[in-house]
Amino acid sequence: APADAEIATSARNRFRLTVAATAPSSGLVRVRLTGELELTALLTRQSARDLAVEPGHEVAAYLKTTALRAFPAA
Repeated sequence: APADAEIATSARNRFRLTVAATAPSSGLVRVRLTGELELTALLTRQSARDLAVEPGHEVAAYLKTTALRAFPAA
């Protein structure tokens, strides 16, 4: 979501992050976010287009701890 957007959600953790890089990944888009923390997210290509996720853009990342998955660093 754009960094200044407010979204109704049950997620309790919100971070303002910057899109550092995007890369295609098995039909999805891998998005590397930097700021208060470093985070990698997987989005559908359509969602990445709809949200205009591009390097340099500031976004709001909402994290719901019950929905997080950890993967080895690539």
